[in-house]
Amino acid sequence: MSNNTDKFVVTVGEEIMIRINSNPTTGYRWQPQYDDNILDLNSHDFVPVSEMIGSSGVERFRFKARKAGKTSVKMIYKRPWDNIPQDKREFSVTVT
Repeated sequence: MSNNTDKFVVTVGEEIMIRINSNPTTGYRWQPQYDDNILDLNSHDFVPVSEMIGSSGVERFRFKARKAGKTSVKMIYKRPWDNIPQDKREFSVTVT
């Protein structure tokens, strides 16, 4: 399931995918914070919008539901060496 919303409802064993605009050539990356008792991060990749060097694109995060519960995935957009995030997003996840 992909995100067109900030809320997901899935069953145990299903995956969700969070897609979020990004430009890692600037040093900024999305860093997920989530409850690993309920979700597993299965994969993370970046898909550029063009083949030009330095182009922006979309970071994709695939999570698999481990067990039932309610949680959230907080996405923090920051450079690894900075303490102040450039952006934040939060996605609600209900696993049944």
